[in-house]
Amino acid sequence: MQSKILLQGMLYVTNKNLYFYSLFNNKTLLGGQTKLKIDYGSIVFVGKAVSILLFPNVIKIILNNGKPEVVFTSFLSRDKCFSTIEHQRQLFKAKHPSPVIPEALRLSNPNQT
Repeated sequence: MQSKILLQGMLYVTNKNLYFYSLFNNKTLLGGQTKLKIDYGSIVFVGKAVSILLFPNVIKIILNNGKPEVVFTSFLSRDKCFSTIEHQRQLFKAKHPSPVIPEALRLSNPNQT
């Protein structure tokens, strides 16, 4: 996870959420823990990226709750982790579909053509 300080930790992928846990914190490094829970329903985008223009070891996650993007780096097997996250995200979406908004409600002016 990227923050002011690069934190070493573990990313846990479950069927409902992503969890990040580190023994360190991003302000003082020592003296606290970092725990992050990301619900699949709050994820807008998951993508692969590179660090230092060379190493393909980054996963970026953009959330719909207005929080800054979450960046996880230094994966030994980024592609496998990315595939697992995407698979679990698709399973979650299948079980929890977004509500379909009727076309008439999408238009701000129903008389508009």
